[in-house]
Amino acid sequence: MNTNKTSDIRLETSEPSKTSTSKTEKKTSKSVKRSTKTSPPSKLTQTDEPLKVLFCASEVSPFASSGGLADVAGSLPIALNEKGCDVRVIAPLYEKVGQQWRDKMVFLSYFFVPLGWRSLYCGLFKLEDRGVTYYFVDNEYYFKRSALYGHYDDGERFAFFSKAVLESLDHLDFCPDILHCNDWQTALVPVYLRDYRSREKFAKIKTLFTIHNIQFQGMYDGYILGDLFGLPNEDLPLMH
Repeated sequence: MNTNKTSDIRLETSEPSKTSTSKTEKKTSKSVKRSTKTSPPSKLTQTDEPLKVLFCASEVSPFASSGGLADVAGSLPIALNEKGCDVRVIAPLYEKVGQQWRDKMVFLSYFFVPLGWRSLYCGLFKLEDRGVTYYFVDNEYYFKRSALYGHYDDGERFAFFSKAVLESLDHLDFCPDILHCNDWQTALVPVYLRDYRSREKFAKIKTLFTIHNIQFQGMYDGYILGDLFGLPNEDLPLMH
């Protein structure tokens, strides 16, 4: 009899315990659900390493512009830098770039760009404006012209610019994580980058290519690969 009474008591006391545990589990479950809510992304803190991007464009507003590409190149880096990135821009130093901007530029260096059988002068200038660092590639033979595009040698001009982008990295205190290339004028940058991969500074650089206007593709005959672009014939499929 005593054993049965003891058993009854145990059964009676076990039921409230389960109810209490169930309530606790519900509270805990609600607490867990509340804690899994994610907060919106914030700006990079001072301890974070900023993403470094070199924005390569054949035109950038307000320095030289013919359309939408210049608008993007003139606004996107500003917006990304406000988010904590380190985005810089490199563009040709056209005749159209006004004297008010030239007066603010700092000459950094000059070097020679190998392109096919040629070795071509390249000057490098720097300008700080609206929180963005701009680099300008100078070669008067290619860029001191009244119009940005529409010349018989546009292919050669922007092959030079694409190669100059990579050569300029040896003369900057800046090594990008990403080379952001835009439209056909800088499409050769990722192609030329292959020849620089063996050098430590270039080994981990990624590339991003954005098409702003598919109507203009920079179409040229394959025979110019070697003479003007300095590329082997095996690279012809890359040009299609």
